[in-house]
Amino acid sequence: MTKAQSLTTQNTGPIFKKLVYSVWGVIFFYMLLYSYLGAYFSAAAVGFGVFFLTPLTLFLKHKGFRRTARILFLFSCNFYIYITSLSFGHAVNIEYYSICAPMVGFLICDLDDFWTLGTAVALPVITRLITLSLGTTIVPQEWIYVSQNSSWFAIVHFFGAFGLSTLFISLFVKTMKDQRSQMISSAKMSSLGEMAGGVAHEINTPLATMSMRLEHLEESIQDPSMDQEEILNSVRILKLTTERIGKIVNGLRFFAREGSGDSMEPIIVQDVLEDTLSFCQERFRNHGVELTYTSKDEVSAKINCRSVEISQVFLNLLNNSFDAIQSFDKKWIRIDISEKESHVEISFTDCGLGIPKELQEKILQPFFTTKGVGKGTGLGLSLSKGIIETHSGRIYLDKKYQNTRFILEMPKCKDESLLAAS
Repeated sequence: MTKAQSLTTQNTGPIFKKLVYSVWGVIFFYMLLYSYLGAYFSAAAVGFGVFFLTPLTLFLKHKGFRRTARILFLFSCNFYIYITSLSFGHAVNIEYYSICAPMVGFLICDLDDFWTLGTAVALPVITRLITLSLGTTIVPQEWIYVSQNSSWFAIVHFFGAFGLSTLFISLFVKTMKDQRSQMISSAKMSSLGEMAGGVAHEINTPLATMSMRLEHLEESIQDPSMDQEEILNSVRILKLTTERIGKIVNGLRFFAREGSGDSMEPIIVQDVLEDTLSFCQERFRNHGVELTYTSKDEVSAKINCRSVEISQVFLNLLNNSFDAIQSFDKKWIRIDISEKESHVEISFTDCGLGIPKELQEKILQPFFTTKGVGKGTGLGLSLSKGIIETHSGRIYLDKKYQNTRFILEMPKCKDESLLAAS
């Protein structure tokens, strides 16, 4: 049992650089402001950040010391908060910015870098404890700038901290959405890679048929005595073969494109499933896997969905089954579709003997996989669960079934469910 390589690494380089430059711009402004006000201790402290800490942070990042650069940046942010508060006698409530400081950690750190994230959370707490315990005793009193507008500064800092917190939360949510989109694309490309050999064979077979039929037609045209009905039959076969290739290519184009931005549309589940099967059946056949698809009665109910994402879920489940049953002598996968009162149920069953009890609760968790290192992405089931849940459906393991069976339940379009209820 292995865990997939960490997939929580974010592309934090660009956002980290933007934050460093943004903070540099802010402290440069405050350096000038404090100099103008005569708060020279504060001006010197933030000037130290402008001319030394920020360049050092960027230098470490450029040299590849990512964690060191991030930790230094976190220390610097808390240093600016503390030293400015100290130089104003802790009377202007600049400590409000300590609320924002941990959020910076979540924006610039990899989500599995617990040490750096822990530092981001701990530093504001440590800074606050130092403030409470030492007060202003560590600097001469003449260095402390007594503002005549302390209450005004406090209000400004409160709303400034609130605004920054809102901005950081928005950036974090956006980063997570972008990360999820990248993960889906990664899983999709992995699935397409696994299917590539089968797709090539799926297209080469009808091309060979076309080549043979074209040779036959060429001979027929040169032979006036050739039966016209036989020529027409060859033309019909050529037409059907080109339609088959077209369906495979369209299925690939449909699956490969980005679909997360698509609007929800009422779609018949069978249509999405058939499009998905069109470019993966050959791979299963080549490896001796019997793939069957049954439908209880004719399921014509529509579901409101992004069909590209639902196709991704279907292919993920099929690939997982394919990988899991390779050691069996008789390999089979069965897909069943049935229509319930309020939803459409799609089940994917394979000849596997089920999921071990100790893994059943983990199997749909993010970044958990039972595959060996280097096999798969470790994203399939967790991403499938997320996609289905965004469609107001659910996916679960049928723990009571004798074989390995996953069930998808997708709500029918409202007009469909109302019609069924009546």
